[in-house]
Amino acid sequence: MSERAVHPRETAASQTADGALSPYAEFWLRVGERFGVPTVLLLLAAWWIKADIVQPLLDAHFSVVEKIVDAQERHSDQLGAIGDKLDT
Repeated sequence: MSERAVHPRETAASQTADGALSPYAEFWLRVGERFGVPTVLLLLAAWWIKADIVQPLLDAHFSVVEKIVDAQERHSDQLGAIGDKLDT
């Protein structure tokens, strides 16, 4: 087998100044060699889904929950004030 067939071509984005692969590119190449390219693509898709879809939804959810907690605290304070007025 030729040397080109054994080693994938290195892109300019994945090379460092001395011509070696960056550590991230080496990691993904090793994972691709060991487990297969579909597994690498699945992992990248899962990371993308987590970063771009799930995390913003979680942030929005926690923002709504925080608003609900604040409203409940204000409600409790107002009910306590009404109870104090009734006691007097």
